[in-house]
Amino acid sequence: MKQIFLFTKDDCTPCKMVKQYLKSENVELKEFDIFENPDTVAHYDVMSVPTLVYMEEYDPYKYTDINSDLVTTVVGFNMSKLESVVEEYKR
Repeated sequence: MKQIFLFTKDDCTPCKMVKQYLKSENVELKEFDIFENPDTVAHYDVMSVPTLVYMEEYDPYKYTDINSDLVTTVVGFNMSKLESVVEEYKR
């Protein structure tokens, strides 16, 4: 199952822009506030926001290797990378 995680914080304008773009593309995502989910932030090695983590094969019952070829990470509001991830997600 494909999955997109979006790591954000309340006062982050680029986070809101990424979220708005993904919603306009009808992308289902799971959003994490970095201050409310420190364990998840640490697991996915999030260093800044917004950070989008796209997993081609996600199983909530198995450990996800963040360094896998099946994982793509986009940091910041990078439209070309976001478009690429959305295109891949919709396939």
